[in-house]
Amino acid sequence: MLSGRDNLHHASIAALGEMHNHQRITKWAIDSIIEQANNFKLQPDTLSAANALQAKSIITKHGRESAQRAMEAIGGYSYFRKADIERLYRDILAGEFHPLQYGKQPDAFGNHLLGNSIVA
Repeated sequence: MLSGRDNLHHASIAALGEMHNHQRITKWAIDSIIEQANNFKLQPDTLSAANALQAKSIITKHGRESAQRAMEAIGGYSYFRKADIERLYRDILAGEFHPLQYGKQPDAFGNHLLGNSIVA
């Protein structure tokens, strides 16, 4: 949508750079949790659960930020339902509420680091 446009504003260019930064963080978290799953041979333990919840929080937070920056760069069109980015943005927002809200994840992982139950 943006390639070849001569009239890109600096804000759109900066939004694309930020979008890519957040996308990279998201991809690193996805790759990490896939590696930790060890082809589904992971052990169901507190560490696995804490790592999965941490990765999910990073993925949803930075995925949302990446989608927001893409929508800023694209502009008004990105808010129409027929735009794929609008659906992606709605989907990633839902990830922030299931199975653990982002704001609660740091508490859960902090409890894990202290040897406490991750479920408060």
